[in-house]
Amino acid sequence: MKIYGFDEKFLMLKNNEGLNIIYSTYLNKIFGLDNRGVDLFSKLITRLEAHDGEDCNVDPDMKELLRLLLLNEILFDSFDNYKKADFKNIYQNYRKFIPHKAYIHLTQRCNLNCTYCYDKDNIGKTRELTTKQWKEIIISLKEHGFDYLVFTGGEIMLRNDISELVLFANKNDFKVHLMTNSTIKIDSKIVEAAYHIDISLDAIDEIENAKTRKNSKSFNILNNIMSYEDKYRKKITIKPVVSCENENLYADFKEFFISQGFHSVDPLPLQPTKRNEKCMYPTS
Repeated sequence: MKIYGFDEKFLMLKNNEGLNIIYSTYLNKIFGLDNRGVDLFSKLITRLEAHDGEDCNVDPDMKELLRLLLLNEILFDSFDNYKKADFKNIYQNYRKFIPHKAYIHLTQRCNLNCTYCYDKDNIGKTRELTTKQWKEIIISLKEHGFDYLVFTGGEIMLRNDISELVLFANKNDFKVHLMTNSTIKIDSKIVEAAYHIDISLDAIDEIENAKTRKNSKSFNILNNIMSYEDKYRKKITIKPVVSCENENLYADFKEFFISQGFHSVDPLPLQPTKRNEKCMYPTS
């Protein structure tokens, strides 16, 4: 098999508690390897250089590392995909397009305490923009060519003006996409106005769900989800964070919500934000 990208420039940025951060200038992407991984990576690159990119005579450890590098698109087994990944070309193409989607971070307040939350340092902060300020921003975004808004948080339903903001954006011809944990049922007029809704849920069973979404047993989350009419379910995506805690439940989880008429189930593999969360990464 021919490998591409091995002869690009890789820079070692830092060693953080045994994790080496490596930067690919070609991809504008970083990845991490432990000390043994760095040694294997160096040997793999040397081997590929010596054989003009052919992965011959690669021992099992190098082969596994190569598999992971291909999977994460650090190296490539397709010349076309390798060229498409060139960040310089991607950036130049981006500059030709006017962005049309904006993420509106309405609040830092949240009524759950998810173990893997990437924003824990900010969760609970109460300082927020006013309704008037958000409306001014929405109008400004419209004037600059935006037509798609994603309302996110924190938990957006904790804002008393959420209905007013959704209806205001909808009135100004925005497609409004809502992201919620469904601890608070969304009013039907908001659901009607929304273009799409993402609901985060990790397991159907409330005890299983509470393993990662702390405090979730205090709410009737599944009841809230199942109370939406069939016509609204077609615009709702269920988004579980998949970890070692719930990966064995995912197949039945997906089958259940699809059978109930929901638009889709879109899993997100857990992304550890701390070293002690590595053990939660899904095994498959």
